[in-house]
Amino acid sequence: MVVDQIGSLVAYDNGTPTVHAVDDVIVEEVSLINPASNNIGDARQLPDGTRVSFMSKQLTAVGGAGLPPGIAYAQDFDRSGGIRLDATGTIAGDLWVGAGDAINITGVVASTPEGEKYIDTEIVEWLADTRPADALAMNSRTARTTMAQGLFVKLAGKVTSVDTDSFAIVDGNEPPITVYCGDLPKPEVDQFVRVRGVISTDGTNPILLMRNEPVDWVDGNSPIQPLPFQGPVKALRDYLFLGPFGDDTMSQETQMATAFIPEGSIRPSLGDVTAGKTWFRHDGIDELVWLDRVFAPEVLTRRTIYAHVYVWSPVDQVVDMPIGSDDAIRVWVNGDLVWANDSVSRFLNYGQDCITNVPLNAGLNSVLFKVCNGYNDYAQLVSQFAVPGTWLGEGWGGSQPMEGLGYLLNQQP
Repeated sequence: MVVDQIGSLVAYDNGTPTVHAVDDVIVEEVSLINPASNNIGDARQLPDGTRVSFMSKQLTAVGGAGLPPGIAYAQDFDRSGGIRLDATGTIAGDLWVGAGDAINITGVVASTPEGEKYIDTEIVEWLADTRPADALAMNSRTARTTMAQGLFVKLAGKVTSVDTDSFAIVDGNEPPITVYCGDLPKPEVDQFVRVRGVISTDGTNPILLMRNEPVDWVDGNSPIQPLPFQGPVKALRDYLFLGPFGDDTMSQETQMATAFIPEGSIRPSLGDVTAGKTWFRHDGIDELVWLDRVFAPEVLTRRTIYAHVYVWSPVDQVVDMPIGSDDAIRVWVNGDLVWANDSVSRFLNYGQDCITNVPLNAGLNSVLFKVCNGYNDYAQLVSQFAVPGTWLGEGWGGSQPMEGLGYLLNQQP
C-alpha cells in the first residue's frame, strides 16, 4: 500500500491501483509515489531511491541490438519526455509486452555509472497495442540536451567510423555521435545515413542505441524508411482501410466473389479515392483489428471491407502468413490471389489460417486483405509474417516472426 496524495490510499493488486479514503484504514508505514505529474521525463529530476509510478506510457525499445539485455525505454505519448527502464524480470520473458505497447510502470529511480537516470521497475503492466512511435527528428546539437535523453529519435549524418558493434555519425556538429547496433548490418564509412534509436549517454557525450530492427537505419538518399512491425509477435497494427461495400441482399459468398475495386492491381495511398470511397488510416489500432470500430458508426453485418499495406523486404524471400478473420477473408500479394476462405463463419483468433510460401520481392510488396462479415455484428482481422514452417496452429504466439521486415502505408513518403 502506498499514499500518492493527501487523503487517499492506493492499494496495488497485480499493478491495478485501487483508491481508498485514508480515514477508512490505519496506515503505519507508507512510501510516497512520485512525481506529482504523470510526465515520465520528470523522473530524471528526482533523487535516486524515489519510488515512482506512471500510467499509460509507450514502450519504445526493448533489449537487443544496441540495447543491453533487460534494458528498455519508455516515453510520453506526446514525446515530451522519456527514460531508461531496467526491466529485468518485468519484461524479459513476458511475451505480452513489446515495443510499441502502452504500459503502466512502477519502480524506483536510480542512476547508471555513466549518470543516466533510470527506473528500476517493479511492475510493468501491459495496457494496449499502439501504432508505432514516430521518431522525433533532431540534430546532434539537440541530442546533447538533457530533454533529449531517453527519447526515441531520428538522427542523420555522415559515417565517420565503423566498429564491430557500432558506427559513428556527424552532422556538422562535433564530436560524432556513436550509434550502437550490436550485430545488425552497418553502413560504410563516408556513407550518409538516417538512423532511429533512443538517446543514452556514455557519461560524456550522447549515444544512440538502436533497436533490433534493420529498417531503423537507411541510406540518406533513400526516398523511404520503412516502419518496423511492432509488439512481441510483430503482427500488423497499421493499415489503410476502404469500405464498406455490399448490402443485405448479397450473401457472404457473393460479396467475396464480387470485385468491388480492382483487387489485383490496386496500389493505394492515404487519401486516394477508389470506387467512390477514400482510403484512410485509423487512429486507434491494435493487432486484433475490430473493423466494426474502425468503421463506426457503420454497421458491418453483410458488408465487405478492404485493408492494404506495403510490406518491405530486404531481399527476395518466401514467408508464411498466419492470419485470422471474422468472417471470410481473401489475400492478394503483389496482385496475386494467395488465399481465399470465402464460406467460413467464425470469431477472430491469431493464426486461424496459414498461407505458406508467400513470395516477397526485395523492396515494397503490395498486400491487400478483403474481409466480409456475414453472420454477426463484428468484423475483424489479424495478420502476421512468419518464418516458413514455424506455424503451430491457431492461437497467440503460434509462429516465429520473420525478422528484418518493415512496412509503409504509401509507396512514397
